[in-house]
Amino acid sequence: MSTNDSKLQSPKGAGGETTNAQDTHQSSSSSAQPSTSSSTPSVVSDTAPSISASYTSSVNPDNDQVLKTQQLEIESLSVSLSALHVTPEDESSSAPMERVRRVALVHDDAMLKHKQRGHPERPERVTAIIQRLKEQGLYERCVRLPAIEAHSEDILLVHSARMLKELKDTGHAPEGDTLHIDGDTFANRYSFRAALLAAGSVIECSRTVLRGDFDTAFAFVRPPGHHAEGDKAMGFCLFNSVAVAAKYARTVLGCARVAILDWDVHHGNGTQHIFEKDSSVIYMSVHKGGVFYPGTGKVHEVGIETGLGFTVNCPFMQSGMHDGDYLTLFKYVFMPIIREFDPQLFIISAGFDCAAGDLLGPMRVTPLGFSHMMRYCLEAAPGRVVSALEGGYDLTCTALGAQACVETMLGREPAPYGRPEQVKPSTAGLADILACIHHQRKYWQCLQALDHNESFQQLLLESKAKLESYERPPEEEPDKCKTQ
Repeated sequence: MSTNDSKLQSPKGAGGETTNAQDTHQSSSSSAQPSTSSSTPSVVSDTAPSISASYTSSVNPDNDQVLKTQQLEIESLSVSLSALHVTPEDESSSAPMERVRRVALVHDDAMLKHKQRGHPERPERVTAIIQRLKEQGLYERCVRLPAIEAHSEDILLVHSARMLKELKDTGHAPEGDTLHIDGDTFANRYSFRAALLAAGSVIECSRTVLRGDFDTAFAFVRPPGHHAEGDKAMGFCLFNSVAVAAKYARTVLGCARVAILDWDVHHGNGTQHIFEKDSSVIYMSVHKGGVFYPGTGKVHEVGIETGLGFTVNCPFMQSGMHDGDYLTLFKYVFMPIIREFDPQLFIISAGFDCAAGDLLGPMRVTPLGFSHMMRYCLEAAPGRVVSALEGGYDLTCTALGAQACVETMLGREPAPYGRPEQVKPSTAGLADILACIHHQRKYWQCLQALDHNESFQQLLLESKAKLESYERPPEEEPDKCKTQ
């Protein structure tokens, strides 16, 4: 994914259809000040590997055998969801249910009009999810909320006026034209409204959950947002919907503390930079580290100034990290921090490109893994969790991951793993988790308490020999990243 700050082509005025949904969105204060780009210690690499290049490589005919193997794995993962799925006929079975939760979903066809032929960030990402939820009887058990456009005042809570104007101007592009913001990020005449709907939908999910109308909610929105900086659209992302919603919750909805957890395989550089000086919003990310887009999210990036300790990064330096790696991180690091931070709102940037078989991600999280990850989040902040779609570029993998999450949100207890080794971390994964703990423990009592945590100490004891012989790869500086 190229990260050059390209100028928009043919900037013109705003436009787009009006929505048929009733607009119940309340505007934020018009006095909100736009954020501007600022110098930060971590910058996006101009030479980090491109997501689009990775996508092109993954569909190269030379990789047919790899893709066939991945497809077999995906099909086997689909079978594993039979243990999670509850149909109307078997709802009376003896399978354990934690509780029945009230779940809201948001999606809208207007967000499907943002598209470019052959681009991996395509409308089918959402339609595949919705189709899957309907086929499995889950959609009808949720309540669909109308997608609502964010107002300009809302966008200006985290983005600059210049950026807002440039994206608004794309609305007058000729029908059928595609404008290129950078080498990976596009816009057409419908993209500006789609981005407003994406941000507004995450706001609306947050509002309804905070109001107690629903226990949890999932916004199946696009374009994604976590790469968008305060003054720049990039990385497939236009507006940073999760950041807008988090800031809105702080300034308009009265939340003293908001947590964001980003499990997309790519680090959310935009979200981190927007909040890295803010102690009222904690940003936590697990992502692929090393020479991988966008080149930010190093383990030593812990926030700056008053935000020290409120940025938590765990970059996995090796490919192939699996459920055991992710769940160990959640159990011993992320969820204890969430409980100690005690947010009024907990937003998940749910990217499914960390799934086994995704075209752009080298990780191996299964649908069962997503189910357990969601369970951890729901238990850590009951009645306060809102999820928003970020990445996920294989349609089957993304749909299966979303299904697993929604099923768990509805109250289904995830199935147990068949073998103990499935929930144990790899040596490489554990080394990365320990590096994260090392950089964060001075800020969090819960991490200091791991010195006396019996199960964690037992895990370290069992892994001692392998850890001693393992050398964690150095984290490449952005200027050392090479384009693939």
